[in-house]
Amino acid sequence: MTAAEKEHRFAEIYRDNRMRLIRFCRGFLGGDGDADDLFQEIMLQVWRGLDGFEHRSQASTWLYRIAVNSALLYRHRLRRRGTPGPADEELPAQSPSPLARAEWSEQLDALLRAIATLPPPDRLLAALLLEGFTYKEMAEILGISTNHAGVRVSRLRQKLEKAIRGKET
Repeated sequence: MTAAEKEHRFAEIYRDNRMRLIRFCRGFLGGDGDADDLFQEIMLQVWRGLDGFEHRSQASTWLYRIAVNSALLYRHRLRRRGTPGPADEELPAQSPSPLARAEWSEQLDALLRAIATLPPPDRLLAALLLEGFTYKEMAEILGISTNHAGVRVSRLRQKLEKAIRGKET
């Protein structure tokens, strides 16, 4: 791959996946300021690995595999530095009525808080699930079987429901 081809391919990947990866980073780190740093780390790893991508899998699978590995390493480095865990982030509601906006905001806030309490592997899974990946795609990204991905998602949903219910009572 020539330098110009590599730059063009990287620009395409950046343009097509930027917002998804930023949401992934914020979901994994709880929306704190470190999400931007993690995003930059992921893009650096994409640049470094672009020459070696052999198209044996879908580009999105390859990209999210890099994102997962980078997120786990980044989280490990944060822990070694003694950086506190993920912070809660208030997201603006986008519902038309004030009542619906308040209800949606409460539900979203409860979900984000519940996700923030999960261990990193479960937060990764939650981020992939919220991005709309299928079980098969999640399995490819995480390097597990499709059935195992389904089992992990089912367990994740149970954990989240329990965490949310526990905070409501």
